Amino acid sequence: MVSATFMRAPRKVPLPLSPAVSTLPSLLATFTHPTSLVDTYITGTPCRKVILYLADAMGHKFINAQILADGFAAAGYYVIMPDIFNGDPWVLPPPEGATIQGWLENHMPKQTMPIVDAVLNGIKTELKPEKIGAVGYCFGAKYVTRLLAGGVDAGFNAHPSLVTIEELAAIKGPMSIAAAGEFLSAIYQQSA
Repeated sequence: MVSATFMRAPRKVPLPLSPAVSTLPSLLATFTHPTSLVDTYITGTPCRKVILYLADAMGHKFINAQILADGFAAAGYYVIMPDIFNGDPWVLPPPEGATIQGWLENHMPKQTMPIVDAVLNGIKTELKPEKIGAVGYCFGAKYVTRLLAGGVDAGFNAHPSLVTIEELAAIKGPMSIAAAGEFLSAIYQQSA
């Protein structure tokens, strides 16, 4: 297992948000571990309530993800959104010839989970929060589900993808899922 040290880098990220939200301190920062740096979007005021935000395939620099993270921060949480794609998010429009299936081959649990674990460990050791919630959108939801086997206190997933029935069965904490019929169909197919 890789370890992480939490550190903030003073690279401000200006966001075109409402005055209430745009006054929040937000920045890109870095979690370090022995083999690489994990670029991270951090928003909110440091406090004892932390949300680990695991983004969809477009990653932590996608403005929509940052706006959602800032919304959680405006509600009083300190939000940590790492680059779980190691600098390789899915881009729109995709490059010619690129397929989501080909992209996913480089972003399976064996590549992604060490990043998530390193950042979570950094949060626990450096920030020492009272509670850690996790939020996952689409791709990130798989890893929030995995963390609910004991790594975080509570979770929320929106339109989860690639989640297995075994991962759902291992959940030990409270979780909310906002899912469409396709997710439910996939889970039903796995249980049949």
